[in-house]
Amino acid sequence: MDSRALRGETKDVSSGGAQLWLPECLSLLTRVEVLMQIEGADFEELAEVVGVGVRQTNGRYRHSVRWLELSTQARAALSQVIPTV
Repeated sequence: MDSRALRGETKDVSSGGAQLWLPECLSLLTRVEVLMQIEGADFEELAEVVGVGVRQTNGRYRHSVRWLELSTQARAALSQVIPTV
């Protein structure tokens, strides 16, 4: 398993997944570990790439990911921004 760290942006976070904007294009079904802070709460979960967009003018690729499982801690972090988690 490739263990490189990529920095990017996370958008449209939901209980089902998120969009990741990364400087490299990942293959479909690639598993990634997503680490971020949501309203001061740590979020760390494993996700799988289910969609890849073309490179944007900002030099980043859009990746749609789905969470493989949500831990209690991840659900608590998401509940800070999504009341129905």
